[in-house]
Amino acid sequence: MRRLVVLGLTVVVVATACGGDGLGADDRAISDAIFDQMMSETTPDDPFGETEARCFSDGVVRDIGVAELTALGLTAEAISAGTEPADVDLSTEQIDTMTDLMVECVDFRTVFVEEFTSEGVSAESANCLADGFDDDFLKALARAELAGEGADPTQDPAQAEKFFNLITDCLSFEELSDLGG
Repeated sequence: MRRLVVLGLTVVVVATACGGDGLGADDRAISDAIFDQMMSETTPDDPFGETEARCFSDGVVRDIGVAELTALGLTAEAISAGTEPADVDLSTEQIDTMTDLMVECVDFRTVFVEEFTSEGVSAESANCLADGFDDDFLKALARAELAGEGADPTQDPAQAEKFFNLITDCLSFEELSDLGG
């Protein structure tokens, strides 16, 4: 029995060391192009660091597939030349897949806390806000960005109401004044 466990662990280690991420050469080329594009557009306050961008780029290739990406015009060459998901006609399912990946790969709650505290909001208030942003809100934010609609999920009346209730519940009058001014 012990021999089987050791053998099993050895196979896992060897598969991982030999590129066991499940991506073939074509997959890796597109994933690398997406990753490189994301890294070239990174700004200091961008939520996509190397780990998040790799998670997203590998996930897009794994979950959508090379055939679909190529049919959309998202080849490694096109992506390297500047074509982005917002430049092609993504299906609702493809946008949902990418949205789910963004929320899976990026800890948006931590990003929001850092952003709000840099704007003078107390850590307690910032954490209250970040904890109140549910997955629907985060997905709406990511979806709007991917679909090229601008990143404003508050255009949805239900999301807007939740957002404004959250702000009034979490922020002091002074913090609200400072953010508004």
